[in-house]
Amino acid sequence: MTPHGADPRLGQLEAVRQRRQQEAMRALQQRRAQVLAGLQQAEAAQQAVQAALAERAAFIERLRQGASQGGVSVSGLLDAQGWQSAFDARIARANANLAAVLDDVAQRRAAFDEARRALLRAQARLDGARELALRERRALRAGAGRREDEAIDEAAARSWHAAHAARHA
Repeated sequence: MTPHGADPRLGQLEAVRQRRQQEAMRALQQRRAQVLAGLQQAEAAQQAVQAALAERAAFIERLRQGASQGGVSVSGLLDAQGWQSAFDARIARANANLAAVLDDVAQRRAAFDEARRALLRAQARLDGARELALRERRALRAGAGRREDEAIDEAAARSWHAAHAARHA
């Protein structure tokens, strides 16, 4: 018991729960930063896919313009086929990278959601510890008030008995 009569374990419990809530908050903030970084990576990967597709479209457009202006030789078609394969491979790599980044973002979001749930649990436990400590403080104050009332009643009774005894003596 503390000098005020409160159980010191309640203060310790509240301190531990506060520390765990703060740790959970830091973990949540870290997970949030990881999700945001993953989203930036996904945006960059998406832009790489779009750039590869745009390059391929521009190449095809140049081929069409060349064909409409003067025709295309067999060697030109073979070169175009090689370039087309290279563009397709680049697009496939960009898409594979995008898929991997999106999978990573999904995992980061799941970790973020778990951290959010952990924070909610830690906050609920902290609130419970605070409520328990508050109830005990209220009970101690109510008990102290009752003891004061009892002391006042006892003093009044003694005073009355003393006055009554003095009158009859």
